[in-house]
Amino acid sequence: MNWYDLPKYYDLSFSHDMRTELQFLKQIFSGEESVHKRLLEPACGTGRLIVPMVKAGFTCTGFDTNTAVLDYLKKNCSVMH
Repeated sequence: MNWYDLPKYYDLSFSHDMRTELQFLKQIFSGEESVHKRLLEPACGTGRLIVPMVKAGFTCTGFDTNTAVLDYLKKNCSVMH
């Protein structure tokens, strides 16, 4: 088993304070050059970036090869609706 097979603990460890990171991403992808607010995140994992970016109005697509993190992300997305 590896770290990514424990998505709940991964999120707890790496999602505690993302304000600066999210502010940076929103600033970069909201510039005048950004006509569309559509993002692709390879290796999206638990969605720690995708979920807040969707909440901020971006259309996001992500993919990952680890089914444990994708199942966790799907579960969290279904709770949001």
